[in-house]
Amino acid sequence: MTKDEFIYNICLVYVQHMKICIAYGSGWNTDIFMHLLNKKEEDLISLGKSKEIKVNSQTHLEHVVPRLVLLLETRRLLEEEKLSNEEIAWLLHKHWKVARITKEEQEQLDLKCNLNLKQTMPDGWTFEEGDTLARLKLAKIKLVG
Repeated sequence: MTKDEFIYNICLVYVQHMKICIAYGSGWNTDIFMHLLNKKEEDLISLGKSKEIKVNSQTHLEHVVPRLVLLLETRRLLEEEKLSNEEIAWLLHKHWKVARITKEEQEQLDLKCNLNLKQTMPDGWTFEEGDTLARLKLAKIKLVG
């Protein structure tokens, strides 16, 4: 099994988990994302790091699309019942990415410049067709491999 297939299968497990939670009115938590990949997100789903990172920079592992957005969008799609579990898992696979950014960039995303993108995506962004990097692009955060 390739790494890509592994990630897709984990996404499918997550979609099935969410479907059960919805059916039984059970709660959920965004921490499940870290546990599904055994806290190896940076090894498995990283898009790279900010070009602003220097040797002594304080850094932060940022979910490119916030975990809350991943959770809420998965739930929305399951409740709408327009897409199959497999189609939802592919969308999750597309957007569940992390990047290493500086603490200053994290603050910029979360608090400064009226971006307020800590747990949201830019206006007009959609899970089905949106650019995974839209949030970082709006904050002018550039990644390198």
